[in-house]
Amino acid sequence: MVTGPVLKEGLEQQGGNKVSIPAQFYKIILDLTGDEHKAIAFLMPNDHCAYPVSGYVTSVDEIEKLTGLDFFSTLDDVEESQLEAMNSIDSWIHSNNDEFGEVSPLKPPLPKGYFNTLQAKYKVGEKTNICGTVVATKKSRKEAIYLNFDQKYPRNVFYATIWRDNQNNFSFDPEKEFLGKQVCVFGKVEYYGDQARISVNREEQVTYWEDVIEEKD
Repeated sequence: MVTGPVLKEGLEQQGGNKVSIPAQFYKIILDLTGDEHKAIAFLMPNDHCAYPVSGYVTSVDEIEKLTGLDFFSTLDDVEESQLEAMNSIDSWIHSNNDEFGEVSPLKPPLPKGYFNTLQAKYKVGEKTNICGTVVATKKSRKEAIYLNFDQKYPRNVFYATIWRDNQNNFSFDPEKEFLGKQVCVFGKVEYYGDQARISVNREEQVTYWEDVIEEKD
């Protein structure tokens, strides 16, 4: 396990010795035990971390680009390349843990007019596209369908709601179709409790992320 600051020119300095205050810190974990070797990295602000830990997941490769450091250089080159490219938290969470299956938000910047789930709260009151992975779906007692993006309830910071009266506007069952898919939902972002949400009234408000990327390319 390696922890350190991201140092660069122009950092804020404090005290008589003018100690540089890093804006970001990283933590890297390498596990070479057992048959499944794995690595993961986190990049966090030197401030209050307002989001779930999965929101700060990145790869060792990205930390190396930021710091200019070469981690795990004594490993076999092929294995080093594979491990340092890993950026998923799934293999670190036991399948019995209720956080299993949660994913990191899409990394910004996204295409113009599209935002990830962590950015949704800054778009409250606006009509825009919020994108992420539907990791859980649920139908309420009133038969509204809830799509939880990136994190499961109650840790999610964004979700979409398809009310019962609008479900006939879909040519498929959205509760089943969107589960596990990366999608973008378009609509007015509202704030409910401490979570941002969009009400989806028709099929045309939902776009698959792969189609967004293909169109922008």
